[in-house]
Amino acid sequence: MPRPKLTPEPNPALARQLSGLDQAAFAALLGIHPCTVQRWERGKQRPRGPASVLVYLIQQHPEKVLKTLLHDPGFTLLVDQGHAPAA
Repeated sequence: MPRPKLTPEPNPALARQLSGLDQAAFAALLGIHPCTVQRWERGKQRPRGPASVLVYLIQQHPEKVLKTLLHDPGFTLLVDQGHAPAA
């Protein structure tokens, strides 16, 4: 069965900008290495699998996704003060 295509394409740089997070915090949110975010934003790689869906959702509904993830007691984002989301 063919995979459905997300429209518009996930745009990691836009999603991160809309989230108000820096690259390190965005990577922590997605559970990936910050270098992966850098490669995505430079166009060297594209998000795949669940990461592409999460990037897409953040891009489309940043406030709702961040509120859900960051306020879920079962989800912990370990970032220092320099990586906190914009208020």
